Amino acid sequence: MTKNEIEKRKENIIKFLKAKKDSLQYVLLAIILWVAFFIRKQNWDLLKDVTTGKYISLEVDSALFLRYSQYIAEHGRLFDVDMMRNFPFGVTMDFSTYTSYFVAYLWKILSGIGFNVSVEFVQVIYPTIATVIMAIFFFLLVRRLFDYRVALLSCLFLVTSTSFLFRSISSDHDILGLMFIFMILYFFIVGWQAKKIKYNILFGVLAALTTVLSFHTAGNIRLFSVMIALFILIHIFLDNPRKSDFYVYPSWFLISSIVLLATSNMGFFGVFFDPLNTLPATVAFFSLIFYAFLGSSYAKKISIYHKALKKIPKGILVLFLVVIFGFFGISLFFGFSYISNFVAHIQNLFSSGLGVNRWASTVSENKRVFVLDWASSFGTAYFWLFLIGLVVLLYKLFRNLKDHLKMFYIYAVCLLAFVFSRYSESSILNGNSTLSNVMFYGSILFLILYTLYYYVSNYYKESLSGKSFSINLDWHYSFVLVITLVGVLLGTTAIRLLFELAPFVFLLSSLALVFFWDYFLGSKVNVLKWTGIAFVLLLLFSPLSFGQGLVIKNYKASFNQVEFSGPGYNALWQKAGDWARENTPENSVFIHWWDYGYWVQGGFERATVTDGGNRWGWWNYLTARNLLTAPKDEDSLGFLYSHNANYLLIIGEDIGKYPAYSLIGSDHNFDRFSYVATMGIDNSLSREAEDQISLVYRGGFGLDEDFIYNNELYPKGTPIAAVVVPLQKVFDANKTLVGTEILQPRTILVSGSKTLELTMKCVYIDKFYSFENYDYGGCVRIIPNIENNQVNDFGALLFLSERVAGSLVGRLYVLENESDYFELVYNDAGSGSPLAVYNGRQIGPMKIWKVKYPEGFAVNETDKEYYTRTDYPDLTLMGL
Repeated sequence: MTKNEIEKRKENIIKFLKAKKDSLQYVLLAIILWVAFFIRKQNWDLLKDVTTGKYISLEVDSALFLRYSQYIAEHGRLFDVDMMRNFPFGVTMDFSTYTSYFVAYLWKILSGIGFNVSVEFVQVIYPTIATVIMAIFFFLLVRRLFDYRVALLSCLFLVTSTSFLFRSISSDHDILGLMFIFMILYFFIVGWQAKKIKYNILFGVLAALTTVLSFHTAGNIRLFSVMIALFILIHIFLDNPRKSDFYVYPSWFLISSIVLLATSNMGFFGVFFDPLNTLPATVAFFSLIFYAFLGSSYAKKISIYHKALKKIPKGILVLFLVVIFGFFGISLFFGFSYISNFVAHIQNLFSSGLGVNRWASTVSENKRVFVLDWASSFGTAYFWLFLIGLVVLLYKLFRNLKDHLKMFYIYAVCLLAFVFSRYSESSILNGNSTLSNVMFYGSILFLILYTLYYYVSNYYKESLSGKSFSINLDWHYSFVLVITLVGVLLGTTAIRLLFELAPFVFLLSSLALVFFWDYFLGSKVNVLKWTGIAFVLLLLFSPLSFGQGLVIKNYKASFNQVEFSGPGYNALWQKAGDWARENTPENSVFIHWWDYGYWVQGGFERATVTDGGNRWGWWNYLTARNLLTAPKDEDSLGFLYSHNANYLLIIGEDIGKYPAYSLIGSDHNFDRFSYVATMGIDNSLSREAEDQISLVYRGGFGLDEDFIYNNELYPKGTPIAAVVVPLQKVFDANKTLVGTEILQPRTILVSGSKTLELTMKCVYIDKFYSFENYDYGGCVRIIPNIENNQVNDFGALLFLSERVAGSLVGRLYVLENESDYFELVYNDAGSGSPLAVYNGRQIGPMKIWKVKYPEGFAVNETDKEYYTRTDYPDLTLMGL
């Protein structure tokens, strides 16, 4: 084949692909959607209850939506009050349960067209359906903003990413909420781009109605409403709003606000003036009104307006007037405290993220996010591609300005400083250091001031020459920049918001790769062209085991993760649930740490005092203080009686969670705060003599409170170096070893150059042993260490300080003391999960106690009101 023939065939192929471009992109999209579906279906068969054979949810929050879906499917609507939650008051149903309605009516539709499926199965598959729909609208949105290549690649990255995976296989509300969000953004952009007013309004209304659905599904819509509002405010600031702005935005804002007023419990203030959520949207709406008024014939008759306009650009004047009128209006109706609270909210959001109180700080999803967390979550390659894509976006945004390079460099440096100001918790850029704050706040302030200076100075130059001035930006790119930066800003506040940030990370990563592709493809140097193209293809699709492409690597990781993702409500929980349904009255009330509430309500079919809704934090405080960390059993009875609690549930995870609930249940001096330390045996120090064995366990933690011994203070944090547990060998008359006697354990403290050896109060090995005389009131429990199926019955030790040993969890669960008020009725240690260290992870059995109130026990009205109140009597108890 000649060279000319090869070139001709290449030209024919290119012409064919161009002619079939539209069809080809939809074929590729269909393949991507199939990949999303195929990955997410791998664990469906794992999500079944072994005691009932029914499908169950993947994780705990989804159990609530499953229970609601089941009820809606049977009765057509939800009950008015859910008495399974927050007993004895229950929870009044609001409109934030649309996920359950979505599932129930999806089941009705599927059943109606001939599919023989259960509502439980639809609950399991709904996240996959929502992911596919979301990916379609994500593709349509990105294609409108860039092109089909960026759109396809963004979708492919998103559906194969492990960072996006879990919440897109969970039957919680997150994936449905994000599906609605991309529908909103797509409808808004279509309406904004439309040339005819009727389409501006039509798609604005569609975006509004979808906004309402999104609000009743998940709270993350509030974040995205801020993005839309800022986009409009930038238009006004630059004195360059499009005609469509005056139709699509008011249609969206007014319709969504009116419907939310009618269908939610937000109230007028919540719909229009919530500081961190709806206020920006309200400001943008009134800014449009002011802008329209100042362009009307009425404004032209106002002389002071014309004088002001000669000195101040119209957009800045509009925003200035909105701020002034808004300040006085809000101060008049809501008080000046609103303004100060708004500033405090913003400062807390930036400085502390969502972990602003004791409860929030103990929830892992509220953990502050740093750059290293981004790289860990999304992958290092995606993180750097995201930054490159951000730089490319800035270049495309400013390229039409006459001094675009200067603007580009300033914005690029400031935005990179903004991103890296929170590099890692252990570095100088930890979000709290002086340098970190200078980079974070300084970059924001400098960008605002420089943009203002650039705009105003150019405005005056053009005005003096008699010309009108406007900044010629490509609004497609400005929209992406706004939504990305808001996502980045919020993505630094809590790890749970990385889910919402993920689509924009992959969007800009795709933009970067398409930019490279076009650059290499357009190169006239063949070596650079083909090397670059090969590099991009290998980066994406390399099958090599030592250097797999991003798509191949993520696909395999996601597939494997889903394939082995069984339910959190595992077989041990399922068997306990079966026991509870069969052996406890239907009107029983369970109490436990709040994490497990939805499982008990759904699987046990029993009411609980607290659950994951955390509606009343005061009850979490009382559960922590008056129950789990209570020094005496009788200290718990008043709280339990006030809530009609019949059964107490504690599981192995509660040992690891001790720092969380002891923090929440502490007083102002953190009197209950502590932890259960796990220590491993040190075989090199352990000794076996002729008549005695000394088991030595190494420490690595400190005292949880000050300790005084022989009139000498050993302050909190004094290192506990080791614990020694001696065993006395017992021989018969023939000197044959017949057993061992447990001797008093000792703990070794290290204070400076001094080593202090203290006798301890008690130890649990095969049973509980207590000693009358002791130096330190703490206790220990010897537990097995199971590593690679090898069991060492004495391989690990739980160290219980004086605080923990005296707590209810320490006494009842760890040390297995008997109680006059709590009767152990269920314990799966023998057949389920023993108290042990398993492959480096501490595990433990599920135990259930029946509460035994003394005969004639009652609580007076004052105490009952205290135990059942729904707010903190002292808000400072929430502080860190």
